[in-house]
Amino acid sequence: MRSATRKKTGKDPAYLEWVHALPCVCCEKNIATHPHYNQDTKTESAHVGDRGLSQKAPDREAIPLCRIHHREGVNAIHRLGKTFWARWNLDRDELIKELNRRFDEQNG
Repeated sequence: MRSATRKKTGKDPAYLEWVHALPCVCCEKNIATHPHYNQDTKTESAHVGDRGLSQKAPDREAIPLCRIHHREGVNAIHRLGKTFWARWNLDRDELIKELNRRFDEQNG
């Protein structure tokens, strides 16, 4: 994919590959109080940024979540929607900003 197309569509495969290598932000945040969370679970990239109807947010607005916190659990983002952030005491914008900063530092 040409870089102009990648910019227009918000695709960043390198960023998604990096996100998949990170632990789930919910599991990581709550491992001390919920030791049953499994940090070894493969993470998925949850596209959580602002978007239009029937559109996916850009790849750079994805965060790492395990399948339970992404799609399947009772407290998953796909079930809770906007209340997910309050439930897990997470700041979506700060989390996206921090992940992008870390990725840019590591990948120059």
